[in-house]
Amino acid sequence: MAGALGRTHQRLGWLARGRSRQDRSGLRSGAAALRLGYVAVAGELADFVVVAGVEKMTDRPSDQVTAPCHGVRCRFRAQNGLSFVALNALLMRRYMHEYGVPHRDFAPFAINAHKNAVGNPYALFPHAVTAQDFCAAKMIADPVNLLDSSPVCDGAAAVVLCPTGLARQFAARPVRIRASAAATDCIACTIAAISSGSKARL
Repeated sequence: MAGALGRTHQRLGWLARGRSRQDRSGLRSGAAALRLGYVAVAGELADFVVVAGVEKMTDRPSDQVTAPCHGVRCRFRAQNGLSFVALNALLMRRYMHEYGVPHRDFAPFAINAHKNAVGNPYALFPHAVTAQDFCAAKMIADPVNLLDSSPVCDGAAAVVLCPTGLARQFAARPVRIRASAAATDCIACTIAAISSGSKARL
């Protein structure tokens, strides 16, 4: 979100102190930023790192909100009827086929997310769901159903990272990151997709 980094610095009085960077990794920005913070602390480049994420989506037209999700091949995908949700449905279907996983086995993800929201006055959906609710949810793009899907909404979150020894000064039971890893790949169903009249970019 443009300007969020500067406003955060100003609110916290950090304009003249420390270093900062903005990470834009699409739907994985939070995980990517957390890893960068972890590496900075583990590599002794910093004693404290604040990792913050901001998402502001409800004040934009839907095409602007969903455009970043499609990536550089958005035009080709749209011409062939492949929306962002449909692309995820293809990947989910392939995973289910490859590993013999029935769709109901994805229910714990939604159940746990809603369980964490119960009692939280700031949660968008502060109610519990069951495995039965998950299996009966409206289908969006088979096999992705409504409870597999994330809503278009606004939100923010932040964590403070520091060495374990320092963390115990601020919390009796600090959360420990035991390991962190990252990898990049391409989506197989779009790797050879070249629309008519366009040039391949490698």
